[in-house]
Amino acid sequence: MLPRKERLTDSEEFGQVFRRGRGVGGPLMLLKALKVRDDRVRVGVSVSRKLGKAVARNRAKRLLREAARRYVGAIRPGYDVVLVAKEGLASASFQEIVGSLGSLLFQARLLCSRRSPAESSSG
Repeated sequence: MLPRKERLTDSEEFGQVFRRGRGVGGPLMLLKALKVRDDRVRVGVSVSRKLGKAVARNRAKRLLREAARRYVGAIRPGYDVVLVAKEGLASASFQEIVGSLGSLLFQARLLCSRRSPAESSSG
């Protein structure tokens, strides 16, 4: 699980990332990122009811949070990031999710190093 200081929780903060952030999309998820003043990385997860019932949505959130946790140390400081699950995520493996997130972070130019997620994970 992401530590509290690395999570976006306030709906106003989510709204700012959605309104003013730049986005890149893939088959499994959409990534929105907004440059902020402080030097930390915070990640939020959004899963729509289109993905299915609560069990499927909660599983998708857990998978996205864990994938984000693996990359948090490799993301350039000073960004709020929101991950929005797409319908394809429900049937994807964890390795596909991690790979897709890495690809989106690279496209958004948010990776500060060439480290793999395993090297940047803190657990």
